[in-house]
Amino acid sequence: MVERIRAMIVEGHLKPGDKLPPERDLSVRLGVGRNAVREGLRALEQAGIVDLRPGKTGGAFVTSGRPNVISENMRDLLSLGNISFDDLWETRLLLADVVIRLVVENMTDEDLAALEANVARARLHYESGRLREKSRCNIEFHDVLAAATHNPLLGVFMTSIADLVRHFTEQLGSDPGQETLRSRERLLVALRARNGDAAIAEMRRDLIRVHEFYKNLARSSSVPPS
Repeated sequence: MVERIRAMIVEGHLKPGDKLPPERDLSVRLGVGRNAVREGLRALEQAGIVDLRPGKTGGAFVTSGRPNVISENMRDLLSLGNISFDDLWETRLLLADVVIRLVVENMTDEDLAALEANVARARLHYESGRLREKSRCNIEFHDVLAAATHNPLLGVFMTSIADLVRHFTEQLGSDPGQETLRSRERLLVALRARNGDAAIAEMRRDLIRVHEFYKNLARSSSVPPS
């Protein structure tokens, strides 16, 4: 039942916002029991494909997709030990290289302004002693950077990884220094010059430093980094 509804979406018979037929109609149409329909709809909801709404005007509606489903699944894999904190960071490093290359090629003046605004906000939070807000802003920078690639799929992956990093920082605490801020300011200089090699090198240096910072912080706390 789940795969048949997925196929209907892929083939264009169902589009985001469309309401699926009632359970009774789906049961007859798909030749399965109503319990199987309910279980299938719940599975589709968990996958972020449909939204189940209660009430007279409710029902099962096709969504536009929920990128956070990916980060939730990745978080489960981390919690279960199927992937490690090091795996996460290695993937982040590799994706960051691709992101920077595309940003240098595709970013607009508006994208650059959004990146500059993010760094300015993070600087303001740091100087005001709002370290948690500074950390959130620093992580949000990666979302803004991914948007500047103008590749929506890459943006989904980067946002999912950023969500996981955000989860760890909220558990372990914020980096009290301003090394990342200084790195971002150097990164902006490289991006303005469309110097991909310099921008990649700057990003990698900071990601490696942050990785070591949180691994060391995890060792001294009760929260494991994986």
